[in-house]
Amino acid sequence: SWVESRLDEGKNVIDGTIKSLEINSGYYVRAYAIYQAAGMEEVGYTASHSIRTNSIENPSLGEVEVPSEKITRNSAELVGKIINNGNGSIIERGFCMSLVTNTYEPTLNNCDLSFKADESFVTVSTGLKYATEYAVRSYVVSEFESKKDTIYNGWRTCFYTKSINPPIFNNINVDE
Repeated sequence: SWVESRLDEGKNVIDGTIKSLEINSGYYVRAYAIYQAAGMEEVGYTASHSIRTNSIENPSLGEVEVPSEKITRNSAELVGKIINNGNGSIIERGFCMSLVTNTYEPTLNNCDLSFKADESFVTVSTGLKYATEYAVRSYVVSEFESKKDTIYNGWRTCFYTKSINPPIFNNINVDE
């Protein structure tokens, strides 16, 4: 559909913007003009021009880091890494987690827990079970020309939450 067009009188120039084209697609475009000639209405066309719309370059993500000193019985700090921003805008960052007993790579559609991250791609996951192994992946939502796509890092990172240490009793005296 034409959003803007302009006919420059006397110079045979037509400017226009075409909207709603598919990403990474080819099109043939030609202009036309309706004019009067010898009392009759005529239509004239330009030659066709081949155009191709831009393609999406998705962001790429590195492996999730889970610093061991930031793991507790019920929480863990998660650190994501964006290697390449791609050619879209990153509008959301986050992590998806599942118990390692699940054999799939966690995604937002199948994970047990998900956490959004701040601009620095760091968050603290809370509500975890103690002495449990989790698998985590990072994700970003990228937007390019009104199309949104969720991109995940390649492989899950696994970690264990800490266990509860039972109290140790020394020198117990029992009186009878």
